[in-house]
Amino acid sequence: QGVVTGVNFENNRAFISEPQGGKWSGIAIDGISNKVSTGDFIEVYGKVSEIMGMTVITNVKKLKVLLQNAVLPEPTNVSCLEALSSEAYEAVLVKITNLTCHKSQSTNFVVAMEDNTGIIDIGKGFMNSLNADYFTIEGQYSYVVGIVNYAYNRFTIHPRTFSDIKPSSLSSPSTSWGRIKTLYR
Repeated sequence: QGVVTGVNFENNRAFISEPQGGKWSGIAIDGISNKVSTGDFIEVYGKVSEIMGMTVITNVKKLKVLLQNAVLPEPTNVSCLEALSSEAYEAVLVKITNLTCHKSQSTNFVVAMEDNTGIIDIGKGFMNSLNADYFTIEGQYSYVVGIVNYAYNRFTIHPRTFSDIKPSSLSSPSTSWGRIKTLYR
């Protein structure tokens, strides 16, 4: 049983979490995205498998929505290093703060986020909810929330919606102010 924290990951995977969240609280489930919604509290029976190193429930035999609009667990605060190096955060909803975004060194990802502990690639597994161009914005970010996925021998974070990504507030001069200043020179 668990609360659905994300759906339509790569069009067929959903993630559930124990209500309190935290380490070891999440698991991925294949083939149920069109049957559940984020916030559903569900009971599911299937086969536990390892797919590309990630623990996933496959071959779902029974799925029951026990409650709709359940409270989602709070994202677990982690550093990039923790998200990169611990299976305990696999399929867990996490939050990393005070980040710098730049181009990824990997050809499979557009951007990476960096804090003072390391660099983690930001994936687009929930792209049906997000615009790819949003991920090309480099600079400072207050936080990124997402679900940790493991594939191709690496952990990555996948934001679910735009509200999972918060650029830092940077004060910049208004374009109209620049025009006004040139009038008085």
